Amino acid sequence: MAEKKHGEFEREPVPDSAKKGLKAFVGMYAGEHCAGTELMIGPLFVAAWGYDMVSKVANIAAPWMVLVFLGFVALYGLILMPMGSEKENAQ
Repeated sequence: MAEKKHGEFEREPVPDSAKKGLKAFVGMYAGEHCAGTELMIGPLFVAAWGYDMVSKVANIAAPWMVLVFLGFVALYGLILMPMGSEKENAQ
């Protein structure tokens, strides 16, 4: 006979003693879906204080623009600038 696992209820109803309450559900849901909270509920709070859509999009896009700018700076400083100085030294 197969050994019965405790806490696994795939083929039988979950007993009332194993069910969690609303507080546990909310805690687990918030822990699993914090990105959804940041991207969905956050803008609703911001909208309540009168920010327009352009400000929201700019605030979301600004970190990405900074990362792209830093990527171009790194590309120039690490790759393009040394290539140019090698050509000058060769002449």
